[in-house]
Formats: sequence, structure tokens, C-alpha cells
Amino acid sequence: MNPKNFIKECARLDKVVPMVTVVANKEILNDLSIQNLPEQTLVHCSIVNANRDKKIFINPDQFNPQRLDLNKILVWNGLEEDILNSDETKRPIRYCPGHDLSLDVIQYVVEQFLPIPNMKLNICEYQLIKYHRLDNYTKLVMRLMNIAVEQATRYPARAIDMCQPKYKNKLGMIRLPIGKSIPSWDEDFPRGATVFRRFVRWLMNKNLWQFSDDLFEFDSIEQAIQWRLKMFSSLAAPNVIFHDVDSDKTMTQLAFSGCACHYTCRLEKPIDELPQAIYVNDMTCLARFNVRKPFERYGAAAYFDENCRPIAIYWSHACRLVKRGEQFWEHVKFVWRSSCFAYITICDHLLVTHMIETNTLVSTTRQHLPHHHRLRAFLKPFTYHTITINHQASISLINQFGLVHRTWAFNYDEYLKLNDYILMNYRFRLLPDYLSTTMSPKANHKTADEWDRIYPIYHDLNSFWKIVRNYVKCFFEINYSSIVSLDEQLPDDVYLRDFANELAKQLGIEKLISLNDLIDVLTQLIACSIGFHELVGQSSDYLLDPRFIGMKLEENKQIQNVQTYSQALILSVVTSLRMPNLFDNWTHLIGHDEFYLNNLHNYENFKRDLEELSQEIDSRNKIRNYPFESFNPKFMDCSTSA
Repeated sequence: MNPKNFIKECARLDKVVPMVTVVANKEILNDLSIQNLPEQTLVHCSIVNANRDKKIFINPDQFNPQRLDLNKILVWNGLEEDILNSDETKRPIRYCPGHDLSLDVIQYVVEQFLPIPNMKLNICEYQLIKYHRLDNYTKLVMRLMNIAVEQATRYPARAIDMCQPKYKNKLGMIRLPIGKSIPSWDEDFPRGATVFRRFVRWLMNKNLWQFSDDLFEFDSIEQAIQWRLKMFSSLAAPNVIFHDVDSDKTMTQLAFSGCACHYTCRLEKPIDELPQAIYVNDMTCLARFNVRKPFERYGAAAYFDENCRPIAIYWSHACRLVKRGEQFWEHVKFVWRSSCFAYITICDHLLVTHMIETNTLVSTTRQHLPHHHRLRAFLKPFTYHTITINHQASISLINQFGLVHRTWAFNYDEYLKLNDYILMNYRFRLLPDYLSTTMSPKANHKTADEWDRIYPIYHDLNSFWKIVRNYVKCFFEINYSSIVSLDEQLPDDVYLRDFANELAKQLGIEKLISLNDLIDVLTQLIACSIGFHELVGQSSDYLLDPRFIGMKLEENKQIQNVQTYSQALILSVVTSLRMPNLFDNWTHLIGHDEFYLNNLHNYENFKRDLEELSQEIDSRNKIRNYPFESFNPKFMDCSTSA
């Protein structure tokens, strides 16, 4: 249930200010259709009666936070739908300036006092019983997780600590089983891991730890929530809270405003069996890959009608279409949500973002641009600690018997096949091209504002992309002042041309001929590391409740078991340790040369544009069907965190 609507419905039925008195003038008298009443008469208006008017509200005396006419209420000194108008000139002149604040404060206060259901066992006793049933590997990584969180809290990443680029020829390239090569020496962490960390890595990768899929379960959802709160208190705060995680509405939110929204597209032609289907979000590709027994295969495709409501799901494991309301409907919803999270985490987050695009940016930058090159310094904030992050992931997350292998149900050879499938189908694209052309306002017969309420990524992603591209474009216009047109060939800079050629080679694209081509590629790699990473890597939103998604799929089960849920929470915690915030200050990296003032001005414009976008997204989220924060700059880091 939407908490804001709950508060508004309470205010409608129990108005704090029940009546207002106005001095009648001609306009008021005409509106009230009152005759023979002189001007300047005091008129008492009952807001209580207005908010229970049967001509306006359906069943006005009934408490219904989901009522469609809720925005007809008079509470904050104006009609609610007028207060929410995106055009500020059309809002009431004297509506309450504390409208938004009061809703936020009430929601916060109520959430602090929500009751916690009684437990069957003392929480400490319950924790101990469940903890001892975990396998030794999971217990070990839980302890290491707490150490990592403590260190990150004690020594947080700060932009001021970014060092100037350093000279280094050899980056210690290593080849991974998934077919990618990554560097291991990081100028941001030149001494490498401590002896303790190296010992821990060695210990984790020794064949000492049992590999088991223990299926012991929570006794209740309340115990599962308490387990998360007590054992994983360092889980990152969610950017967006999903209410009623197993509802049909949550499916709509995930497909149109969640981490899976860039895979949603409009059907090109009708389906005979589902004539009302308009949109589809297809994750059936995961069904190609075998899983360990006794689990079900991943893979599902969800179909939505013109109002974005789910109407059917194709279930790959059973090779059947399940329509809303039919047997297994609740289970196949869980399968689709789980398949979305699995594919987006493994494909978009770990492989595309980390091992392909950010790895290409940092390794090419540090191998082919000298430490004194201005572009090297310009890119430094967006590659900070990236080598260390990717190297740690390669030896603790995506390795055999690592956390990813244990958390999901794929056999390791099948996991490698999945990576091969992703790499074979990977095509370098610019961020706006991640969205289907069928998901534009025009293709859906909507105005831009109407479509933004339904599919907010369309506005936010494109706005963010334009800001980043302008920042990159201005850098080249400033530092290569001889350029007449961005469509010209690359400047006569041997390092820049060598760098551009290597980027094209690593990304599998045609040779970069013009400066515009290079600007597009660099914009994509930067936007991927800070923006797209937030979309596909912000996992805590989906792990607050073990009924939302399952890392492994069991027959007729719609909740994660204790060990799998614990492993998923570990993965979320260790991949949520932050890099410096995008709004942190890194002006000390700007070279003090003849271009300093212009480069500083470009930097300041970049930060100002990001701040304005953040404020605009905050404003838009108030009237969207569901809030969308993935491209809100205030939540972003300046480089890829784990």
C-alpha cells in the first residue's frame, strides 16, 4: 500500500482544520450560487463535508487509501490534484508550503513505531540455531563482511584522497575463466592487499569448504525479517521501497520503474493467445542453462496490458503460459522476479558493467595515456579504485565455489556457459539505445509528461546522458582549442589516437574516426560506471523481504531459505560499500595550466547540471506512478563500487 495515500485518506476523513471562514466577494458568491447575499459577508465553509461529498467521492464514508478520486481532497489549503500539478503556475496560490514535508514526516514517524510481531523463540536463541546450521563458508564470509564494513566505516572513500595519475607500464594483467583479462595493479592502491587480506583470499579459495545447498527454512516471514535486521544491519538503505512485494502491482513497478525496466518493450505484433498483451519483459534466455538439483530452471516472460497490469507469464521450467488468476500464478510471479534479478546481476552488473565496460575504461586509460596527459586526469575520478574492485570480484565473487556460484543454482560450467552467451551477444551500445524504440512517448501515444509517470527511465536516463556527454564534449573543446568541428578526425595527438584505437579494439567496434565518435564512447563508459551501475547494482531495494526475489527456485516455494537469503544479503552488503559520492569535490585533479579556469568552469557546470537534474527527479517522483531513483545523481558514486 502506498503510505502517502494512506496518510491522505486519513486526512480526508479526519481533517485537522474542519472549517474555514472567507469574506464573500462577487467571485465567491457566483461560485457558491448564493443569491441575495451581500458582499463582505462572512461565509463558513465546512471542509469536512466537502471531503465527504457524495458527488465527488465514491463511498465517501468508507476508508479506502486506494480510491481513484483521492486527489480531489481539500486538506493542504487547496485541491490535491492542483497542488500536484507539474506546472507550478497552475498550483493554488496559497497552498500549504509544508505539504511535502508533512507527508514525509508523518510517514517517517509512523514507520519508527510500526509493531514488530512476537517471535516464537527468543531472538538470540533463534539466531544461534539458524547460524549454526549455515555451512562454514557462509559463516566465514559473514565474518569477513563485518570486517569489510567496519573498515569502510572507519576509512570511507573520499574524493580528496584521489591521487594524481602515476606512471606504470605493467598492470599485472590476469586471465579469468570467463574469458576476460583484467589488471591487478592499481595506482589507487599501489601497495596491494595487506597480508591479512591475502591470507583470507587464499583461505577462501582453498578446497576446504563444503559446497552444499542447505534448504532449511525460516519459521515465519517475521523471523526472516528479524534475521536480516539483526545479522545484516549494515545492509545499505534502499533507494526505493517496494510495498506488497508479491502483489501484481509490484510486478508493474519492477517492469516499468525497477531494475528490469530497460528490458521492457512493446510487442511488435499481437499474440493470438493474449490479444490484450501490449508489453513484454522477457527473461527466458536463462532457461538455456542447467541448474543443480532439486532446483527449478530460471526463465520467464511477463506480459502486460495497455494499463501496464500483468496478465500472463510464460514459465520456462514448465514450458507453459500461466494467466493471471490461474493455478501457479503466485509462483510464476516469483520465478519472473527472480529471473530478472539473476540476469541483471550476472549480466548487466557483474559482466557488462564491471568486467567489460569499466574494465576497458580503466585498463586502456592507464596503459595508453601517460600520467601527465590531461585526459588521464579528467577520467581519474571515474576509474578510482576500479582495478581493485574488479580484481577482488574476480577472486571472491565470480570464481568457482565463490559467492556467486553458491548463491545462484547454476553449476559452475553452466555459469561459464551463461557468461559465454552474454559475451557472444554483447554489442557495445550508447546508453539511450539500451531502451527499446518502442518505449518512447510517441510510440505509446502519450505526451512526455504522461509517459514519464508510467516509464520514468525514459526521461531520467536521457537527461543524465546529455549532462555527461556535454561534460566530455566541453573537455575536448577546451583542451584541444584548434578543433574547428567535432566531426573532424581525431586531433594530432599520438597518445589520444592510440588510446582511441585500443578502446575500439577492446569494445569490438569500428575504429573511432572523429572526435564525436570518441566523445560518445567515453560518455558511455563514464555513464555506465556511475549511472547504469546504480540501476543494476543497487540490490538492497530487492532484498528487504525474502519473498521478493529468490536466488534459487524451489518447487511451490515463494520465499528464500535461510542459507540462500544470507548469501544474497552478504553479496548485497559487500557490493554496496561506497566510492566517493558524485557530488564530492575533485578539483585538485584539474591541471594548473593555461586551460585551468575553463576546465574548472566546465567542472562546476557539470556539478550544477547534476544538482538540477536531481532536484527535477525529486519533483517528478511526487507525481509518478512509482518513484524512480536509479539515475538520480544524489545516489551515485563517482566510480564503480563493488
